[in-house]
Amino acid sequence: MSDFVDKVHRIYDRYQPCIYPYVGSAFVRRNETELRIMGVGINSHAQEKDLARLAPGRFAEWFEHQSWPFYEGARRHLKTLGEMITRSPFLFADHAFNEIASIYLTNAIKVYLEDSEGKRADQLNDHTSRITSINGTTSWMRWLKPACFRR
Repeated sequence: MSDFVDKVHRIYDRYQPCIYPYVGSAFVRRNETELRIMGVGINSHAQEKDLARLAPGRFAEWFEHQSWPFYEGARRHLKTLGEMITRSPFLFADHAFNEIASIYLTNAIKVYLEDSEGKRADQLNDHTSRITSINGTTSWMRWLKPACFRR
């Protein structure tokens, strides 16, 4: 594991049980011509009986192995974005998009939720996000507003 990924995990470890993000290898390498893009989902959920065995790295594994429709869709959309913005005349035309290696995928809510409280985004509320958001903001919508895609 790289120093960068280790630092990210230590931040996420502040809130247990946490969900580690998927960190593509482009975020570890110091190559200025390699594109890095970030995807942010809302939440991850599971049945109550399965919550205890969900390790922090499971979210990243699911994305890497395309285990669920969300991950397939996220990868497809991020791939489209990466391919488009690395073409001329776009800003990142001089960058290489290296598929999954160029992606950092995380959730706004950093812990797994029970299906009963977080299977659908409309089930979330400020109370849920206050206890699960990694940065301690009072609303997951405010967490999403920073410019995540800045160069």
